[in-house]
Amino acid sequence: MTRAILALMVCCTAAPPAVASNFEALDVGLSGGLLLASPKGDLLGDLSQDTTLTDGAASGVRAGYRFRDLPLTAQVSLVAFPAHYHPGILKGTGALANMEVLTQLSLGTVELNAGGGVGVLALVAGTAGEDTDLAYSAGGGVRWTPPSSSVALRMDARGLLSDGLGADLAIHTLLTIGVDFVLSRHASPVADSRYPNDDDGDGIVNARDLCPTAHGLARLSGCPDRDRDGVADDRDDCPNSPGLVAFYGCPDTDGDAVPDTSDACPTIAGAREHAGCPDSDADGIADREDQCKARPGSLQRAGCPEPPAQVLAMFGRPFDSLRFSGRPPKLALESYETIRGIVRVMEDHPDLDLQVRGYTHDKVSPEAAFLESETRASIIVRALIEEGADPARVSAVGLGSAQPIASNRSRAGRSRNHRVELHIVKQGAH
Repeated sequence: MTRAILALMVCCTAAPPAVASNFEALDVGLSGGLLLASPKGDLLGDLSQDTTLTDGAASGVRAGYRFRDLPLTAQVSLVAFPAHYHPGILKGTGALANMEVLTQLSLGTVELNAGGGVGVLALVAGTAGEDTDLAYSAGGGVRWTPPSSSVALRMDARGLLSDGLGADLAIHTLLTIGVDFVLSRHASPVADSRYPNDDDGDGIVNARDLCPTAHGLARLSGCPDRDRDGVADDRDDCPNSPGLVAFYGCPDTDGDAVPDTSDACPTIAGAREHAGCPDSDADGIADREDQCKARPGSLQRAGCPEPPAQVLAMFGRPFDSLRFSGRPPKLALESYETIRGIVRVMEDHPDLDLQVRGYTHDKVSPEAAFLESETRASIIVRALIEEGADPARVSAVGLGSAQPIASNRSRAGRSRNHRVELHIVKQGAH
């Protein structure tokens, strides 16, 4: 381990100092860990001849100052630990006060450090009495700092060399993990200018530089252009997206002369009067609001044309071609041609919503009349949906024996009243 630490120190010392525009100067930290005590330690002096210091938890604080022009940090630390001994009942409080010089190697957000120093290892108080030994430290660690953060996580391992029993030396091991907090930073150095009075070093003197504190381009009078679209950032409404001068640096992806920032359909060429969206049938209603994009219509009908008279004549009257058979009633097969015709009308006129109304005669109880009429209307709705009608555009209602169209005294009249009708309940936007 000693050889590995020495190799790391040589590597870090030989590395050139990292060029940083703004890095910490003073930081402090808190740590906790474990002290692995050497059995040869004589921290008790003469009292330790028959006892040995045992391993124990340790906690500490540190403060460090990083030099600006050297890859070095000077730090002081204080670690306290419970000093227990074995055998026997001797116990007390121990402390390590240490001064070290560390060299560091930065690898982005991760930093390796190694170094050494000198301090005192002391038994401060307790049943074991008091004692102080000179201690030398050597070790290294790793520190991780999240981007744009002033808090870092640190892990360290150190060897502590102190006096031992007799002519021996004691080597203790201290392992810690902790958190560092940056209190201050070195000021950012100002780059040397190639010309006098050129603060941003872009070769354009301040008197002629429209952006004297930002490194820029000569063709833009010293102002930067991050997206390289020929529009300086201070005049670019979209500085991170290449755009056009006519649109203050913002793009026009679909080339319809409406910039993306104002274009409701930025990937489809459209018209300025429709916020950049197309109007395929040229009826003055943009496709995104037009229910009939391929046929000119009116705003009142959500872009759809007025249905022809023959289409309107289909609705609001009995559908004699819709026949039922059996009990419970089922739609007769010959009725499906009419069902498919109704679906085609709904597809051609997407602004029409339909309601299927069922009726019957009064020769049954009101409850039975309502159930019978609603059942027959629901059968028609299910058939329309099965043939492709939008479920949101069709509904069913049973009206029983209300609204007869013939007398219920004759069989022919009752047959006419036992009917279904389709009514238009919505045409366009209202």
